[in-house]
Amino acid sequence: MNVMTSRFGPLEISEQDSIQLTEGPVGFRNCTKFVLLADQKVEGLYWLQSLESPELAFALVPPGEGLENYHLMCVVAIARHWLWKRGRNLRFS
Repeated sequence: MNVMTSRFGPLEISEQDSIQLTEGPVGFRNCTKFVLLADQKVEGLYWLQSLESPELAFALVPPGEGLENYHLMCVVAIARHWLWKRGRNLRFS
């Protein structure tokens, strides 16, 4: 399939490479078809390009790529908040 994008110009995408979501991302619920593209200039950067909306693309970085411990800190912060709301504390050994 041929797709026009605002960032990458025209692209030819095989149906096999397209990603179909059951529900689009928050704020973009109507966009459910995407393709994952590697950035041509920045190693480790990827784009989740919408196949339905040419101007919609999300920049993605794999966990651990320049964001060491980011995921862990996020999980710890959520757990602390969840426990605090229930009158408990989160402790590490």
